[in-house]
Amino acid sequence: MNHYLLQQATWRGPLMLAMQRALVAEFNATDWHELGYLTGFHEYIRGHDRLLRSLSFGDEDYGACVF
Repeated sequence: MNHYLLQQATWRGPLMLAMQRALVAEFNATDWHELGYLTGFHEYIRGHDRLLRSLSFGDEDYGACVF
């Protein structure tokens, strides 16, 4: 990954939106747990009030929770 692009405001928004769209389209609960363990954020992901619940129920706010 080009970390320079993440420092540029003109690239940060489009990159974050692309990542959010990919996560919404491809991730399941197991992927979220794996990402949490890999990054040290498992407790945060597990404790998020809506992320995994909205994923499992197919709720409209899942995309917003991914942000």
